[in-house]
Amino acid sequence: DRDIPYEASGGREYFLRQELLDLEDLITALDDPYQRLKLARGLCGGIIGLGAADLLALMPPSRARRDRGRGSDLIGRLRAAAAGDLLLSPEGRARVSLFLSLRESLGRSLTRLPLRRLIPEIVEASGFDLKAAADPHGLKILRNLRQLSDLVAELENHRRLTVREFLDHMSRIREVSPKREEAWVPEEGESLLRILTIHSAKGLEFPLVVLADLDRDIRGVQTPGDLSSLRGETETGESDAFFGANWRDEENESHADTVHDWIREEKIRREEAESLRLLYVAMTRAED
Repeated sequence: DRDIPYEASGGREYFLRQELLDLEDLITALDDPYQRLKLARGLCGGIIGLGAADLLALMPPSRARRDRGRGSDLIGRLRAAAAGDLLLSPEGRARVSLFLSLRESLGRSLTRLPLRRLIPEIVEASGFDLKAAADPHGLKILRNLRQLSDLVAELENHRRLTVREFLDHMSRIREVSPKREEAWVPEEGESLLRILTIHSAKGLEFPLVVLADLDRDIRGVQTPGDLSSLRGETETGESDAFFGANWRDEENESHADTVHDWIREEKIRREEAESLRLLYVAMTRAED
C-alpha cells in the first residue's frame, strides 16, 4: 500500500520439495539396489510407497545385514517378496512388484537414456502422475517434476549425465544456494526492500538487515514413525546406516527399541545445530 519497491528471492526451497527427494531416492535405488539404505529409501518414498511393516519384513536378518558382500541377497528377497514367499501384505507385494517391474523396464535406460527423458518415463511408468493428480497440490507436484526435467536438459546440453553426476549435482545445490545473486548496488537516492531466505543471502551483505519471526521455536524435527533410519558413524568411525523400530503390542501400547530412541535424539541434535548455524549466517549479513 505504501508503494515500497521490493524484490523476493525463493532460495533453494524448490530443491527440497518432497517429490524431488522421492524421485532422487527412487532413481538411486533403481541404479544401485544392492545397498540396503538406498533401497529402503527408494521403496518407502512417495512414488513406490512401501509401508514400514512391509519394509521390516523385506530387509535381511541382522546377520545378513552385517555381511557386506551379499548385496545380491536384497534382490533375491525382493523377488521372493513379490512371489509371496515373505510375510508382506498384499499391498506390500504389489509395491515391491512395481519396483521390480520398473527396474526391469528401465534398468538399461539408467545408463543409456538421457535423464531429461528418463525422469518423465519414471513418473509415468510408476503411476506417480496419476497418484499426484489425486493430490490437492497435484498440479504443483507435476510442474515441479517437469521443471526438474527442464533443469536436467540444461545440464545435459553437451553430454548425457550419469545417474551419479545428477545426484551429486542435486546434493551440491542443496549445500549452497542455487541462486547466487550479486549484491544490489543502489543508484543515488534509490532503495529497495529485498526479501530473501537465509540460504539465498549467503555471501551477501546489506546496509540494513531485519530478521523476521525470531520468536519462533527452533524448527521442528520429524518424529520417526514405525521405522526410523539414519546415516552415521559406528564406534570404530566407519560410516553405516542405522535402523530402529517402534511397534505396538496386543494392548496397543507403544514400544521402541534403543536405536529408534537414539535416532530421534540424534535428529533433534542435528536439526538444532543446523538452526543455530543458519541463525549465525543471518545475523552476519549486515555490513556494520
